[in-house]
Amino acid sequence: IVDYERIGDHANNIAGYLQLMRERKLTFSEEGMDEIAPLFLKVINILEDAHGCMLNAKAHPLSAVAEHEQEVDDLVDLYENNHIRRLSAGKCSAEVGMFYVEALTDLERVSDHALNIAETSEI
Repeated sequence: IVDYERIGDHANNIAGYLQLMRERKLTFSEEGMDEIAPLFLKVINILEDAHGCMLNAKAHPLSAVAEHEQEVDDLVDLYENNHIRRLSAGKCSAEVGMFYVEALTDLERVSDHALNIAETSEI
């Protein structure tokens, strides 16, 4: 239950970043959007798989959730490095970059909590 609650907290964080961006008329760069949009979908899929794993471990193996969670970790590292390059090249503002990095961090933490949920299938 705690993991589900924390996922909700991270979702609220992301919604807050997007609301602030909308109010300030800020947008992610095209490259940033090309990275973060599929990452959102990957994290949603991990959540669905983790929930399925908790409900029926035989139908949804923990190993698949763990593998996908590691992929998210790796992508977040890559995207943070890509963001630093964009920022250095002037393709992104520091303000937008702050929201981008925070959203990446929240998505990575959601995948961590999803893995915790899936691991309950082992108990």
